[in-house]
Amino acid sequence: MKAQKLEKLQDIQQASRYFSYSEYKEMVVDLFADNKVTGPHQIPAFMDSTKMSIQRMKKWDKIYKLSDELKEKLDKVKGQWTWYVITEGWCGDAAQILPVIAKAAAYSENIELKMLLRDENEDIMEKYLTNGGKAIPVLVMVNNTTGEEMPHWGPRPVSIIEKLGETKKESPDITKSELSKQLHLWYAKDKGMSTQHDILELVKQYMIPQKSLLHKVS
Repeated sequence: MKAQKLEKLQDIQQASRYFSYSEYKEMVVDLFADNKVTGPHQIPAFMDSTKMSIQRMKKWDKIYKLSDELKEKLDKVKGQWTWYVITEGWCGDAAQILPVIAKAAAYSENIELKMLLRDENEDIMEKYLTNGGKAIPVLVMVNNTTGEEMPHWGPRPVSIIEKLGETKKESPDITKSELSKQLHLWYAKDKGMSTQHDILELVKQYMIPQKSLLHKVS
Protein backbone atom coordinates (compact mmCIF):
# COMPACT_ATOMS: atom_id res chain seq x y z
CA MET A 1 0.00 0.00 0.00
CA LYS A 2 1.53 3.26 -1.12
CA ALA A 3 2.07 5.89 1.55
CA GLN A 4 -0.08 8.97 1.25
CA LYS A 5 0.19 12.43 2.69
CA LEU A 6 -1.47 12.74 6.09
CA GLU A 7 -4.30 15.22 6.52
CA LYS A 8 -5.28 17.25 9.56
CA LEU A 9 -8.38 15.98 11.31
CA GLN A 10 -11.49 18.09 10.70
CA ASP A 11 -15.06 16.91 10.19
CA ILE A 12 -14.85 13.37 11.53
CA GLN A 13 -15.01 14.64 15.12
CA GLN A 14 -18.12 16.66 14.40
CA ALA A 15 -20.57 13.81 13.85
CA SER A 16 -24.09 14.21 15.19
CA ARG A 17 -23.57 11.14 17.37
CA TYR A 18 -21.34 8.10 17.76
CA PHE A 19 -21.91 4.48 18.76
CA SER A 20 -19.76 1.73 20.14
CA TYR A 21 -19.99 -1.50 18.16
CA SER A 22 -22.35 -3.05 20.71
CA GLU A 23 -24.51 0.08 20.76
CA TYR A 24 -24.62 0.11 16.98
CA LYS A 25 -25.77 -3.52 16.79
CA GLU A 26 -28.39 -2.96 19.48
CA MET A 27 -29.75 0.08 17.64
CA VAL A 28 -29.99 -1.84 14.34
CA VAL A 29 -31.78 -4.75 16.02
CA ASP A 30 -34.18 -2.48 17.92
CA LEU A 31 -35.08 -0.50 14.81
CA PHE A 32 -35.66 -3.69 12.85
CA ALA A 33 -37.97 -4.97 15.58
CA ASP A 34 -40.06 -1.84 15.00
CA ASN A 35 -40.02 -2.40 11.22
CA LYS A 36 -37.52 0.40 10.73
CA VAL A 37 -33.94 0.76 9.43
CA THR A 38 -31.19 3.30 9.91
CA GLY A 39 -31.29 6.33 7.66
CA PRO A 40 -34.14 8.20 5.97
CA HIS A 41 -35.05 5.55 3.39
CA GLN A 42 -37.56 3.21 5.02
CA ILE A 43 -38.00 0.82 2.11
CA PRO A 44 -38.58 -2.96 1.88
CA ALA A 45 -35.20 -3.60 0.23
CA PHE A 46 -33.42 -2.04 3.22
CA MET A 47 -35.56 -4.04 5.63
CA ASP A 48 -34.50 -7.24 3.84
CA SER A 49 -30.82 -6.30 3.82
CA THR A 50 -30.95 -5.23 7.47
CA LYS A 51 -32.34 -8.64 8.41
CA MET A 52 -29.42 -10.31 6.62
CA SER A 53 -26.93 -7.87 8.16
CA ILE A 54 -28.11 -8.71 11.68
CA GLN A 55 -27.69 -12.41 10.97
CA ARG A 56 -24.25 -11.93 9.42
CA MET A 57 -22.88 -9.78 12.22
CA LYS A 58 -24.10 -12.30 14.79
CA LYS A 59 -22.49 -15.14 12.85
CA TRP A 60 -19.15 -13.45 12.25
CA ASP A 61 -18.89 -12.12 15.80
CA LYS A 62 -18.76 -15.77 16.86
CA ILE A 63 -16.57 -17.11 14.05
CA TYR A 64 -13.98 -14.47 13.17
CA LYS A 65 -10.57 -14.94 14.77
CA LEU A 66 -7.72 -12.45 14.59
CA SER A 67 -4.54 -13.78 13.04
CA ASP A 68 -1.45 -14.07 15.21
CA GLU A 69 0.36 -11.64 12.90
CA LEU A 70 -2.31 -8.97 13.31
CA LYS A 71 -2.29 -9.43 17.08
CA GLU A 72 1.49 -9.09 17.10
CA LYS A 73 1.35 -5.81 15.20
CA LEU A 74 -1.51 -4.44 17.30
CA ASP A 75 0.61 -5.11 20.39
CA LYS A 76 3.20 -2.70 18.97
CA VAL A 77 0.81 0.21 18.46
CA LYS A 78 1.91 3.29 20.38
CA GLY A 79 -0.17 6.24 21.53
CA GLN A 80 -3.94 6.57 21.62
CA TRP A 81 -6.02 6.11 18.48
CA THR A 82 -9.64 6.34 17.43
CA TRP A 83 -11.01 4.27 14.59
CA TYR A 84 -14.08 5.91 13.09
CA VAL A 85 -16.33 3.80 10.88
CA ILE A 86 -18.97 5.37 8.64
CA THR A 87 -21.75 2.86 8.06
CA GLU A 88 -25.48 2.06 7.93
CA GLY A 89 -27.35 -0.89 9.38
CA TRP A 90 -28.67 -2.07 6.01
CA CYS A 91 -25.24 -2.16 4.34
CA GLY A 92 -24.32 -5.70 3.32
CA ASP A 93 -20.59 -5.02 3.07
CA ALA A 94 -20.57 -3.44 6.53
CA ALA A 95 -22.08 -6.55 8.09
CA GLN A 96 -19.24 -8.64 6.64
CA ILE A 97 -16.48 -6.19 7.61
CA LEU A 98 -17.44 -4.56 10.92
CA PRO A 99 -16.98 -7.70 13.06
CA VAL A 100 -13.33 -7.87 11.95
CA ILE A 101 -12.70 -4.18 12.60
CA ALA A 102 -14.42 -4.43 15.99
CA LYS A 103 -12.34 -7.43 17.07
CA ALA A 104 -9.11 -5.71 16.04
CA ALA A 105 -10.01 -2.51 17.89
CA ALA A 106 -11.14 -4.40 21.00
CA TYR A 107 -7.88 -6.34 21.08
CA SER A 108 -5.77 -3.18 21.56
CA GLU A 109 -6.12 -1.00 24.64
CA ASN A 110 -4.77 1.87 22.53
CA ILE A 111 -7.69 1.89 20.09
CA GLU A 112 -11.23 3.20 20.58
CA LEU A 113 -13.86 2.35 17.98
CA LYS A 114 -16.57 4.88 17.13
CA MET A 115 -19.34 4.25 14.62
CA LEU A 116 -21.29 6.98 12.85
CA LEU A 117 -24.15 6.81 10.39
CA ARG A 118 -23.55 7.99 6.84
CA ASP A 119 -26.91 9.62 6.20
CA GLU A 120 -26.80 11.58 9.46
CA ASN A 121 -23.42 13.02 8.50
CA GLU A 122 -23.51 13.92 4.82
CA ASP A 123 -20.88 16.66 5.13
CA ILE A 124 -18.46 14.18 6.67
CA MET A 125 -19.23 11.52 4.06
CA GLU A 126 -18.34 13.98 1.30
CA LYS A 127 -14.69 13.74 2.38
CA TYR A 128 -14.55 9.98 1.83
CA LEU A 129 -16.22 9.33 -1.51
CA THR A 130 -15.28 6.34 -3.67
CA ASN A 131 -15.30 7.23 -7.36
CA GLY A 132 -17.72 10.01 -6.50
CA GLY A 133 -20.12 7.72 -4.64
CA LYS A 134 -20.98 7.40 -0.94
CA ALA A 135 -19.89 3.77 -0.65
CA ILE A 136 -19.62 2.35 2.86
CA PRO A 137 -18.24 1.20 5.19
CA VAL A 138 -15.34 3.62 5.49
CA LEU A 139 -12.65 3.27 8.16
CA VAL A 140 -10.76 6.37 9.29
CA MET A 141 -7.83 5.89 11.68
CA VAL A 142 -6.98 8.94 13.79
CA ASN A 143 -3.90 9.57 15.90
CA ASN A 144 -5.32 11.35 18.93
CA THR A 145 -1.92 12.64 19.98
CA THR A 146 -1.14 14.49 16.74
CA GLY A 147 -4.71 15.05 15.54
CA GLU A 148 -3.81 13.51 12.19
CA GLU A 149 -5.92 11.05 10.25
CA MET A 150 -4.48 8.36 8.05
CA PRO A 151 -5.59 7.70 4.46
CA HIS A 152 -9.03 6.14 4.82
CA TRP A 153 -9.90 2.55 3.93
CA GLY A 154 -13.02 1.04 2.37
CA PRO A 155 -15.59 0.21 1.28
CA ARG A 156 -14.31 -3.32 0.61
CA PRO A 157 -11.08 -5.30 0.97
CA VAL A 158 -8.72 -4.77 -1.96
CA SER A 159 -8.84 -8.42 -3.03
CA ILE A 160 -12.64 -8.41 -3.20
CA ILE A 161 -12.67 -5.14 -5.15
CA GLU A 162 -10.36 -6.84 -7.64
CA LYS A 163 -12.64 -9.91 -7.86
CA LEU A 164 -15.64 -7.68 -8.53
CA GLY A 165 -13.76 -5.88 -11.29
CA GLU A 166 -12.76 -9.15 -12.93
CA THR A 167 -16.31 -10.48 -12.77
CA LYS A 168 -17.75 -7.34 -14.35
CA LYS A 169 -15.24 -7.59 -17.20
CA GLU A 170 -15.91 -11.29 -17.80
CA SER A 171 -19.70 -10.93 -17.43
CA PRO A 172 -20.64 -7.37 -18.43
CA ASP A 173 -24.34 -8.26 -18.44
CA ILE A 174 -24.39 -9.64 -14.91
CA THR A 175 -27.30 -8.25 -12.90
CA LYS A 176 -26.91 -6.33 -9.65
CA SER A 177 -28.67 -9.16 -7.80
CA GLU A 178 -26.36 -11.82 -9.24
CA LEU A 179 -23.30 -9.72 -8.47
CA SER A 180 -24.47 -9.23 -4.88
CA LYS A 181 -24.88 -12.99 -4.43
CA GLN A 182 -21.37 -13.55 -5.78
CA LEU A 183 -20.01 -10.85 -3.51
CA HIS A 184 -21.39 -12.40 -0.34
CA LEU A 185 -20.27 -15.84 -1.45
CA TRP A 186 -16.72 -14.45 -1.62
CA TYR A 187 -17.08 -12.97 1.85
CA ALA A 188 -18.30 -16.32 3.20
CA LYS A 189 -15.36 -18.22 1.71
CA ASP A 190 -12.86 -15.53 2.74
CA LYS A 191 -13.89 -15.61 6.43
CA GLY A 192 -12.62 -12.09 7.08
CA MET A 193 -9.02 -12.78 6.06
CA SER A 194 -8.91 -10.16 3.29
CA THR A 195 -10.19 -7.49 5.66
CA GLN A 196 -7.63 -8.57 8.25
CA HIS A 197 -4.88 -8.37 5.64
CA ASP A 198 -5.80 -4.79 4.72
CA ILE A 199 -6.05 -3.71 8.36
CA LEU A 200 -2.70 -5.34 9.06
CA GLU A 201 -1.10 -3.28 6.30
CA LEU A 202 -2.66 -0.08 7.65
CA VAL A 203 -1.45 -0.82 11.18
CA LYS A 204 2.06 -1.62 9.97
CA GLN A 205 2.30 1.48 7.82
CA TYR A 206 0.67 4.13 9.98
CA MET A 207 0.30 3.00 13.60
CA ILE A 208 3.65 1.44 14.48
CA PRO A 209 6.63 3.78 15.01
CA GLN A 210 9.23 3.24 12.30
CA LYS A 211 12.86 2.77 13.27
CA SER A 212 15.02 5.69 12.30
CA LEU A 213 17.26 5.13 9.31
CA LEU A 214 19.81 7.52 10.76
CA HIS A 215 22.75 6.16 12.71
CA LYS A 216 24.40 8.03 15.50
CA VAL A 217 27.80 9.34 14.48
CA SER A 218 30.48 8.55 17.01
